[in-house]
Amino acid sequence: MSSVSRTSCRDRFRRLTRWALIALTAATIIAYFALIQGQYDAIGIADKIAEVVLIVLLVMEGRRDRQTPHVPGT
Repeated sequence: MSSVSRTSCRDRFRRLTRWALIALTAATIIAYFALIQGQYDAIGIADKIAEVVLIVLLVMEGRRDRQTPHVPGT
């Protein structure tokens, strides 16, 4: 298997993993607000803020990866 196909396979896996993490994190945020029934607490809100930051960072990483040219063998 050539390094180009390994790189493209790895990139595809990374992209799918990134989107899976974004979807899972978004689902936990939605579920939290759907199930909490107006009884918010500081820890829960802080956790959701951290999850939003995680989504933002994953999206930024995805954009960076699309803009960065890939060199085979790296």
